[in-house]
Amino acid sequence: MAKKIVLIIFIVATAFSVVQLSTSVIGTTTPPPDTVKAETPSPLYTVKTYGDIIGIFHYGEDIPFRLLSVSTQSLPSQDIESLNKGIPIYSDEDLFNIIEDFDS
Repeated sequence: MAKKIVLIIFIVATAFSVVQLSTSVIGTTTPPPDTVKAETPSPLYTVKTYGDIIGIFHYGEDIPFRLLSVSTQSLPSQDIESLNKGIPIYSDEDLFNIIEDFDS
């Protein structure tokens, strides 16, 4: 009889431990993200007027690292307006393309 009581206590304690362990493991798992947040990347460069020509700037800087020998006075008014505001560039490929557009 004593062996049965010890066995019952052991089974109950084991079951209780399994339930506690399962609850704590399930409670600490990280749920999968519902959606991937689409964060807007920061621009790498800014293309804008620098005097009467076009300057290429690292984003946030005031001194251009490259100048294009293109007079802004010869450009259409929409391009001049965009360059006066600054055109944000998000990749090296985009920078290459805009240089080609203005420098051709």
